This record gives sequence, C-alpha cells and structure tokens, in this order.
Amino acid sequence: MTTTILPTNHAASGFSAIPLLGTVSDVVSRSKAMATKLIQEKPIADHLIDAFCNPVNYRGEAPGLEQAVMHLAEILSNSAGSPLTPIRFERHQQILRGVTTSLIWLYRESKWEHRKSFEQLALQALLPVYIAPASENWESALKSTMSGLRRLSCLTQFCQLLERDGMHDWLESDSRVHLPPQESMERAFRICISRMADAYWSFLNPNVLASSMYSNQADQAGIEKGLWSIALQLTKRTTKLTIPANLRIGVVSWERVLQHWETLSAHLKEATETTSKRVAHNDTKTATTPSPSVKSSEPVKAERDHRLAEIRSSGDPQLAKNLDRILQQCKKNQSIFSLVVVKRMENAEISSNSADIGGWQTRLIDAMVAESETADIRGFTTDNEELALVFVDADRAELSTWIRESFTKISAAGKGMSMTEVEPLVAGISMVNGPSRAFAIEQLIDGAWRCLDGASLQGTHAVKTIEVY
Repeated sequence: MTTTILPTNHAASGFSAIPLLGTVSDVVSRSKAMATKLIQEKPIADHLIDAFCNPVNYRGEAPGLEQAVMHLAEILSNSAGSPLTPIRFERHQQILRGVTTSLIWLYRESKWEHRKSFEQLALQALLPVYIAPASENWESALKSTMSGLRRLSCLTQFCQLLERDGMHDWLESDSRVHLPPQESMERAFRICISRMADAYWSFLNPNVLASSMYSNQADQAGIEKGLWSIALQLTKRTTKLTIPANLRIGVVSWERVLQHWETLSAHLKEATETTSKRVAHNDTKTATTPSPSVKSSEPVKAERDHRLAEIRSSGDPQLAKNLDRILQQCKKNQSIFSLVVVKRMENAEISSNSADIGGWQTRLIDAMVAESETADIRGFTTDNEELALVFVDADRAELSTWIRESFTKISAAGKGMSMTEVEPLVAGISMVNGPSRAFAIEQLIDGAWRCLDGASLQGTHAVKTIEVY
C-alpha cells in the first residue's frame, strides 16, 4: 500500500501527491521518507557518489572538463596561501576533478542556465571557497561547499519528481523569486532539505558527514541565508554588494568572483555541449547506412532512456550494488521490494525493423507510469535489451496487472506496428516482503530472471512471479 505526502497550503494548487513509504507527519520523518523516495526513483552512478561525497579521494577522470578543472583550480590556489608543490598539486587535481564532476552533473540536471534560482544555489554553495581568506585552511571551506552541492543535488531531484506539475514555475514565480528555493519547499512540504540530503547521501555513502564550517544549526541557517543574499546579488551582475550583518567577510574582490563564476559556468556549458555533440557524432557514425543497391534490414537503435542505467547482464556487479542499497532501506523499514524483468522475444511474424531496438522499453515504462500512477519509474537495461525495473511497497498482484495492461497498451500503439500485431514481451517478477537481515540481493535477482525464463516458455505476454525469502 502506498501512502502520500501532500503539500501544505503554502504550495501551489495542482501539485500531485508524492508517493512515499509509510505514514509520516513530523518534519524529520517526512524528510527521511523523501530521501528514501529519491534513492528508489533516482539511481545515481557510483562515480558521482564518490565525487559528491569524497572529492579528496576521488579517482575518476573528468573527460572534456579540463578547462573547467583548471579554472576551478584558481580558487584553491588562492586559498592555499602558498605555492603548491607538484605532489600537492596532483592531489588537488583529483579533488578538482571530483568537484567539477559534481558541478557538471548539477549544471545538466538542474538546467541552471535557464533556471536562475538553481544558478544562485550553485553559486551559494561555492561561495565559502570563494571567500575563504588566504590564511585559512581551504579544506574546511571545501567541506561546506560540498555539503551545499549535495543539498542542491537532492533539491534538483525533488523538483524533477514534480516537474510535470510546474514546480520550477512555482519556485520562480514573482511571489517567491527572492526566497531561497529550499525555504519555499520546506514551508510547502513540511520537510527539511538539509535532513533529507543528509539521509540521502549517508545512505549511499555511510562515511559522508554533514560537513559545515559553522558551529551550530542556528549559525548555519543564518550564514546560508547571508550567502544566498550575496549569490542573488551577484547573479544580477551587481558587484557593489550589501553584505548581511551576520557575515564576517574580509576584503573580497566581488568583480573577480563574478568574473570567475561566469567563466566557470561558460566552461561547464561548453563541456556539456561538447559531450552532446560527441554522443550525436558517435551515434551517426555507428548507424547503419544502406548502400544504393542494398536495402538495410537493420533496426534503428532508440535513443537511450535517461531513466535507465546500462548494465551488462543480470550478473553485473553494478546491478547488485545498486539494488543492495535499496534492499538495506527495505530491511530497515520492513518494506516490500520487487524486481521486474522484461524482455522482447524474437518473433518471425514481426519484421525486424517494425520497432526500434530499445524503443519498446521507453514505451513500456511510460505505460506503467500511467497505469500505476507512479511519479517516476527507474531501472536498468542489459546488453541483451532486457529491462529491469524496481518497485517498493507494490503488491505482487498489482504489479502483474500493471504489466499485463501495459503490454496491451504498447502493442496497440507500438511504433511501426499495425493494430493486429502484438509486441512479444514477457516478464518475470520476484518479490521479498519484509526482508530479513540475512536476505541477500542475489536471491531477488536470481528469482526474477528464473521467472523470466519460465515466462519465455509460456509465450507472449506471459508474466510469472515468485516470492523469495
């Protein structure tokens, strides 16, 4: 059974309910429940978890972000207080790759180029590093910056859940455009963004701390409101700032801060556009182009659905790792955890180019979102075009009904298919209800794929289920 968190009267009318686990009323519980919802519906890659949680030990690369990395290096170089040795500088490079990887994800996901409030939040998060005096250890300022970026990531994903309801227009309406977005949302939904972010990221990485340079929550709230005021002024291209009285800031060249921020944003934009062009170019190169004398029978591969993470197979360690995070939360809450696996069987009666490869996955997810009235559905796609979807607190019988109804819907509306053709899909479902401490995620994965094999033997639109213990 799914319960909901509804916005209070502060919120814009017309917002849909947000499905959450359990009945929650107090702010702390609501915030943690929202964090659980984001974990379930917004899977995030491991390298991003490392970048957001521990940039000091980040070991990933930052392809295409070299200019942004070097530009960001100027901030830490100014705060370090002394020339950097080569060994020290290399360590800084790893940190900078982590911070820049976080920033490029936020730039792309929040679309701050077009949403002023999110640009202001990103700048607010970076301000502790910008204003750190030369004599101060920049690492404490960086911890506060990363804490701000983690909050912004959760705020971004929360808004994505309500994007169809006009959340961004509501946040940037004239009545609240001068308020920090998190303040508007905390009032409207009776949650605490900081608590939600702490619960979200500490679950993904238990070693992460709610880091801040400020001594207590009251100080932190006051300082953050002051930093928001500065970010608001800077993004209006004002450099003669009115500094809030509670901020003890030394001499800062706000002209230089603004210039640096605008250049950094330009580098992030360029990197995003370059990546998009590279993907488009690779897609063009790999697409099969028929010669004048030979008609191609190769199907066109659909554009990758952003709701799906790519894995090799059911045995991919990344699948188990991501699902195990959700399992741990289900153990804690004694929730129902279900894994649905769907595949498209080969069918000689349907021509190979009658449907684009992978396109059925997007159509099926869209149909299931409508059928189940779920705000968002996330999952995985394998090299063999198998689709794995994750559901929490959904009844097994309900799931089976949603899947069969969705199969019927996309068969009738399939791309390039006649009304008499049937999309040859089958599904397997494994479910655990209130998993024990000893329950292993491999049991759920194996059960789902075994059911998929059984459904394949039964034929088109078969759905087999199993409860595992």
